Amino acid sequence: EQKPDAVLCATLMLKPNYADFDLAYAAKELNIPLIGFVPTWDSLTTKTKLQVIPDLMFCWNEFHKKDLINYHEMKAENIIKVGPYTHEEFLKPHRATRRDKFCEKHGLDPNKSIITFAGSSPATVGDETEAIKQILENNPQYQLIVRPHPQRMGEYHKLKDVWVIPNTAENPHQEPSHFQLAYDTYAFSERIFGINSSAMLEAIILGR
Repeated sequence: EQKPDAVLCATLMLKPNYADFDLAYAAKELNIPLIGFVPTWDSLTTKTKLQVIPDLMFCWNEFHKKDLINYHEMKAENIIKVGPYTHEEFLKPHRATRRDKFCEKHGLDPNKSIITFAGSSPATVGDETEAIKQILENNPQYQLIVRPHPQRMGEYHKLKDVWVIPNTAENPHQEPSHFQLAYDTYAFSERIFGINSSAMLEAIILGR
């Protein structure tokens, strides 16, 4: 009914719901050009194979391109490298909010230094609580923020002496935005810990 000129799908390889599968499949059946995106830095090797092969795929870099060819049976001429679009916001100049306001909002002591643990997805890393406990034991002079992976929001609240700050805003239309919340957390942290998380890339881009 809509008769689109093209269909863009962002979840062609992400578990568990493959939200775009029906849309992508219908586009291919109707000969409507299908465009896909590599949504995260590790999607091509830690998630699943492309459920429907798009006519054109946007990816980040040469590593992605090789993975698309080797593991997902895509042709090189149908792949375009455009950089890490999910992290572009972190490449722009920004300013952190006031540290005292950030600490007040999250119940932190503004006079005490902060470190942050960036949580990983349950698909790639098991229970992280022991790692967090070790960080606490070895860094008693710091306040520890934990930024959970969105799929693990309920796992860290049982830990004592940590401040759990969501990895995504509960309401993206409210301030602070997901980006500003992440930016402030990194800006005010002396150290960032993690096992295998794209949040670590965000921190690296900001020189943290």
